[in-house]
Amino acid sequence: MSANLDLIKSYVFDLDLKIVKEDRANELIIVEDEEEGIKNLVIDCEPPMVILEQLIMPAPKKTGELYKRLLQMNNTLVHGAFALDEEGKNVFFRDTLELENLDRNELEASIRALSLALAEYGNELLELASWAAVEATKLTVATVPHKGARLRLLHTHLKDAIDLLRSFRSGTISIKPYIVWRIYAECFSTDFQNCAIRSPFCG
Repeated sequence: MSANLDLIKSYVFDLDLKIVKEDRANELIIVEDEEEGIKNLVIDCEPPMVILEQLIMPAPKKTGELYKRLLQMNNTLVHGAFALDEEGKNVFFRDTLELENLDRNELEASIRALSLALAEYGNELLELASWAAVEATKLTVATVPHKGARLRLLHTHLKDAIDLLRSFRSGTISIKPYIVWRIYAECFSTDFQNCAIRSPFCG
């Protein structure tokens, strides 16, 4: 029922979140608040539940202690959890709420939990994710030669993002964590097929 979506939208507007996409047929919206680390957060009405899901990063091929760290991070989250998709290729933040009697405070608490999680662990996740993306562009440059020049440029921008992160973590520069995360989010939102680079590093 569209009434469910309208209720969610009213809460979203009250929370000053920007709706970047709406799908009334499937009763879902995609919202963002980049200053709080919210980027393409899907809020999906699936009665009797509301599902919140945001892509965090591609899972690196060499996972090391990634799974252990995700479980340790989950232990500290107020709402929701980091999870893998069924193929184990991507890490998501996911939370589920009961749609019946859902109020604005409950939805806000779930969204703020994601913001707090990225503020706390965003730098650690970013470094893992950036290296995974760097390795992906290396492979694509090798396998798609006609797009090699642009992909090499993207590869350089991703490494620049990692350097910026390391400077931030070492205290060399002062920058808010959400800005560092936004740089990565812009790199990761790149359309690899069309090489439509939209990173802030690209000017």
